[in-house]
Amino acid sequence: MLVLAALLVVLALTAPGGIGLGDCKRAGVVGLYLGWLGWAALSTGTLLAFVAAALFVIGRRVVSSPGHRMLLPFAPFMASGALIAILAIR
Repeated sequence: MLVLAALLVVLALTAPGGIGLGDCKRAGVVGLYLGWLGWAALSTGTLLAFVAAALFVIGRRVVSSPGHRMLLPFAPFMASGALIAILAIR
């Protein structure tokens, strides 16, 4: 729980406007569930969340206009990455 929450808090503090504190709070809850299953679930869920968010942002940049700035919540990607990791571990 602390590992994932601390990772997102560090990202939120070093890159203002990148990750919000609401996402950091959600990371604590997601980290609690994934941490209960072990390090493999925690690392898989975290990696899947970042990869899914990166692919979504790249796809949106290809489709949308060049100067368009978009705010994107990270919580849905965390939830989907955690769900896939939980189903893969079970």
